[in-house]
Amino acid sequence: MEQITISDSTQLVDPKLRAIVKHVMLKLELAIEKVAANHQDPTKYPLAADPTSFEQIIAARFRILSEEKKQIAMIKIMRRIKASKEKRVAHYGDLSEVDLTKAESIESQAKAILFPQHLKFSADHLKGLTKVHGDVLLPTSTILGGEAKSNGEAKISNLAATAPTDNLEFRIHTVVCRDRTSDGIAGLEASDEMRLGGASADENGDTKTVKDFSVQTFTSDGQQKNYSPPLRFTYFNLNEGTAFPKTYWVTPVLAEQDKGDFWEYLYNLTKSVEKEITAALAAAVGIAIGSSGGPVGAIIGAVVGAAVGAAFTLFKNIVGDEIFGGPALSCSIPSLTARWSGNTYSPQHVVTYNGYGGQYQMTYSWNMYA
Repeated sequence: MEQITISDSTQLVDPKLRAIVKHVMLKLELAIEKVAANHQDPTKYPLAADPTSFEQIIAARFRILSEEKKQIAMIKIMRRIKASKEKRVAHYGDLSEVDLTKAESIESQAKAILFPQHLKFSADHLKGLTKVHGDVLLPTSTILGGEAKSNGEAKISNLAATAPTDNLEFRIHTVVCRDRTSDGIAGLEASDEMRLGGASADENGDTKTVKDFSVQTFTSDGQQKNYSPPLRFTYFNLNEGTAFPKTYWVTPVLAEQDKGDFWEYLYNLTKSVEKEITAALAAAVGIAIGSSGGPVGAIIGAVVGAAVGAAFTLFKNIVGDEIFGGPALSCSIPSLTARWSGNTYSPQHVVTYNGYGGQYQMTYSWNMYA
């Protein structure tokens, strides 16, 4: 029986794909710099009018931050902007030519710059990455936050094990507060009103978001939210798209209620990252790339998943936003009758979210159903 593989890792195995993600993240980094500079001097650093541009998406998020965070970010970023040309070139390469004082988007300016030769590779190389978990993403050999758990579900019969199932769901079992965020004296932190949302990509590489919802207010460390039966976070129709194998990914994101509604930010950032990743891959291989499904669609989904996670981390590291970015969790299915060691459901896995002096863990699983 064919086996389904899953991964908790966003680490891209292929160095050429890693370079593509880095190139897109440099554009996002420039957008973050421009937004902070605009907050200090909007006349000198005007933002592009395009609402889908990185800078407009970042600006919307930047506005809800506390004035203290904004001031700290502006001081740090203006120091970066005023660094020597040599330092800027060493960090940004050809993208150092982007002019932050122009009322033109970072992406538009970057498009006018010749695509770096060192990022180009053959279309055959892209098509040769047939195993998402191994060729593209680092396979999961250990479980984040601890050992995989049994689902506590009965072993299915041999007949059920081979019966076609044409839907796949991503399920959440528990969310545990290991340590509340540092809003007060250690051990006496304020309550965390946590919300959960996310992004996903299907077999075609098409992305969508899961609107954020309330998990619960955590008033003490060790408190746990249980979902019984498991909560369906999102699902996919396995009959859609092209032929098997097919790969799906989900990126669950945690945020505090009092840090603003992040669903629109997540949606806009995911769509813009997807657009830039697809364009960069097309420029790298010299052919048009769309949501074509199959191995290429799976690669786009995996790379977008890695890039979205990197984008949250980048913004947090530079600006200090209080969203817990999560890894892209992926599932590759070779056929409708493939299983997890004879089961239609995966073992439970644990993802750990660290940041802002706190730690949360989420237990999840994948499940195929008719």
